Amino acid sequence: MLEKSIIQFCRNLEGLRDFVEVIDGFLDEKIKEDINIDTMGFAPLVLAMAESDPEEFNLSDKQKEKLRSEFGDNISIEFEEKEGGSKGGYKINVGDEGKKRFSSALERIQKQDSRRKNLYHSSLISLVSNVECFISELIHHHYKKNPNAIGAKDKVLSLEDLKSFGSVDDAISHIIEGKVESVLRGSFDDWIKALKKDLNLSMGYIAEHRDSLLEACLRRNLLVHNNGTVNTIYLKNIPDSISDVPSVGKRLTVSSGYLEDNISNFEKCFILAASELWKKEDPKNSLRGSLLTKIAYDHLEKERWDVSGSLSFFVMGDKGLSESSRLTAQINYWQAKKWGGDFESVRKDIEDSDFSAKDQIYSFAKYLLLDKLDDAMSLIPMLLDTKTIDLDDVFSWPLLKILREEKDQEIEEICAPYQQGDEVIEELDGDSAAH
Repeated sequence: MLEKSIIQFCRNLEGLRDFVEVIDGFLDEKIKEDINIDTMGFAPLVLAMAESDPEEFNLSDKQKEKLRSEFGDNISIEFEEKEGGSKGGYKINVGDEGKKRFSSALERIQKQDSRRKNLYHSSLISLVSNVECFISELIHHHYKKNPNAIGAKDKVLSLEDLKSFGSVDDAISHIIEGKVESVLRGSFDDWIKALKKDLNLSMGYIAEHRDSLLEACLRRNLLVHNNGTVNTIYLKNIPDSISDVPSVGKRLTVSSGYLEDNISNFEKCFILAASELWKKEDPKNSLRGSLLTKIAYDHLEKERWDVSGSLSFFVMGDKGLSESSRLTAQINYWQAKKWGGDFESVRKDIEDSDFSAKDQIYSFAKYLLLDKLDDAMSLIPMLLDTKTIDLDDVFSWPLLKILREEKDQEIEEICAPYQQGDEVIEELDGDSAAH
């Protein structure tokens, strides 16, 4: 059951990412459409930006004059001065005839901005709901598998309750539901305490992200119950490590980067919690290694280095799994560190690794990680001959990214005979099918 729950959790969060990406793209197109309704309606704003930041918005005097002329009314911009004489904020003034045009243009942009805020707000709410559901599944799973783990105080039932149950299993399910509800009614810290105490999980991987995930849950509560407006409850519970603490009454929003960071961190931490529980219950189940490796590789392809690296690190240390699973995870962990900009932390480990008694694919990976491209190239024919890798691997694996960039022509030449062979096989298969 745990593998199904993990798979569904990953699918839900990937679906959330896809939803945000699709709607974001749609909103971008709508913004372009709204701008094109009356491009010159934005002339006062464009001029203000050019005046306030001429390096970023560089317009010639001729372009500025054209904007003023085509807008068709007076435009004046007043700047506030900061200490030292630098420009601060600005106020845009337009003539009576141009006010309606400019206001209409701003309304169209503000409408799109409001839609995007709603998208990110609802996505954060959905994210935390998915996490709650996943935690619920973990607790249900644990107690259904270990009903004796329910404490004595949780077994107290009223006579009315007992009369309503058709069986002992119904009574146990009732008690479990009560446990789950009591946990989920609590705070983020209460969830973690329950997973540590009741499921006996270490949860060490949560420490790095505890404060940011707690703040995300608090922000979600503000969005649901207080329209995103900061209140004393939020300020009382916000971790000390959070900088730029907002004041009471301020409206909090959700940015694209904030949302993606939290999706990845929630996903990483709670997949690891489920994996730790799975490892405790079934230490030698090989499915755990293959599933986590696949998830880690999917994140590697999508350049989510931290998620991929963390899941790979867990598999590396899972002694109940096969050596090949742990070695594959190690290669993926090193890749995540390299592509994520932290290569120096693992360089020595890679250099000291000895794969001489292992399959050549591991030596191939080592050469690629250390940018020994000629050594890696020399192994490609043998790996293709033995079908250790195929042509799709050569042209798609993140591991070969630099090799493809640096030696594209040589790779094409090495792979050409194998591509021809594949074409012949496909033609033969096609002829057979035709007959």
